[in-house]
Order: sequence, then structure tokens, then C-alpha cells
Amino acid sequence: MDYMLAFSVTVGFSVAEAKQAQRVTIIGEGISPADRQAIQDSGSEVEAIAGDAYDIEAELIARIQAGRAFGG
Repeated sequence: MDYMLAFSVTVGFSVAEAKQAQRVTIIGEGISPADRQAIQDSGSEVEAIAGDAYDIEAELIARIQAGRAFGG
């Protein structure tokens, strides 16, 4: 939640909606390789943050501290 508030990002769960975005951050592992490829093929820049909940939280906190919403 802190990450969303810090960067005013849009959050969604729809591949169709993600295809409309310039940049997409996939958090967790709940997306198929085909869906990720479809988002990339639509022209969106795609990155993923994976791992267990602690790894993901640590990455999001690091991004807040660095002032960087996208890109690792």
C-alpha cells in the first residue's frame, strides 16, 4: 500500500487493462508467460518483482526509498 501511495500508481488485475499501460510491474508469480508476452507485444514496458512476500516487500520499500517506481 505504501508503494501505491508513494507513486500514485494504478493497480489492476486485468491483462486487457495492462495492455493499455506504458509501464507494467507484475508483482508475484500469478501471470502466465503467454499473458506477460501479450502485454509486452502491446507495446508496454514490463518488469516483474517475484519472490516470497518478504522479498517483494523489501524491493518495494527499496524503491520508495530510492524514489523510483519502475525499473530495477
